[in-house]
Amino acid sequence: MPYTAEILPVMIASPGDVAEERAIATDVIGLWNAVNSIATGTFLSAVRWETHAGAELSGRAQGIINERLLDHCDLLVGIFWTKLGTPTSEAESGTVEEIQRHVAAGKPTMVYFSVKPAAPDSIDHEQYQRVKDFKAWCRERGLTWDYDNSEDFRTKFSHQLGLIIHNHPYFRAIKQEGVASADTEPSAAASNDKEKVMGRLSKEAKELLVAAAGKDASGQILNVAAIGGQIIQAGGHQFGGNHRENALWQFALDQLENNKLVSTSGKHQIYKVTHLGFEVADLIQKEAG
Repeated sequence: MPYTAEILPVMIASPGDVAEERAIATDVIGLWNAVNSIATGTFLSAVRWETHAGAELSGRAQGIINERLLDHCDLLVGIFWTKLGTPTSEAESGTVEEIQRHVAAGKPTMVYFSVKPAAPDSIDHEQYQRVKDFKAWCRERGLTWDYDNSEDFRTKFSHQLGLIIHNHPYFRAIKQEGVASADTEPSAAASNDKEKVMGRLSKEAKELLVAAAGKDASGQILNVAAIGGQIIQAGGHQFGGNHRENALWQFALDQLENNKLVSTSGKHQIYKVTHLGFEVADLIQKEAG
């Protein structure tokens, strides 16, 4: 018998050394649907670049994956073992770029690290060190999980997938919007959308947006090259300094772009505050009093 369900795409992101876990993640998502989709009105769609991306010569390969697949996903599952992957022009690897872009958009992200033994001769020690560095980056921003073997991954992911879908504020908001959409006036819905976007922003992203959108500012953010990395400027202020601070403010700028509060050309040097960006900036200042 037919039933109505909201489809939530789930991106499975990983380097090539965890193919078994990628298959397990897809299987777990299918089993979740079998048990929960009718009762909850929610259907999870597993998205993998090898099954969902077509041949296309229209730009950077990872950029195509981001725009065609990742940006439409509501949840991302990242899986690592001994490899981080091949660096891109934007990040330490394609998988890392996907995770950082997804996080910057304010969407739920689950990241797992395998601690199962690996044959010493099979380990690229430079790659493995990059995995450990990225693991430290993740743990500065939230909670990750280690797993001992493929079955341990299956058990943990099966349990935690349900927790995320049922309890994460992002998915609760989707359900509430679905219930309220038929009775919500357009003006109220627009206001709720702005508040939702504002709630996804970090403290630094809010500060950067307000600086760029101020009455005496140009409505622009400059991302300029400097010794030691990129420096971000807006409203007569400079954001950044050392490598750690530069990374923090670059992350804030990515959040603004991914939430369509600023727009930029392909060179990513000049960012202009969008109409939505000005409205959210006004809301931030109003809330601050």
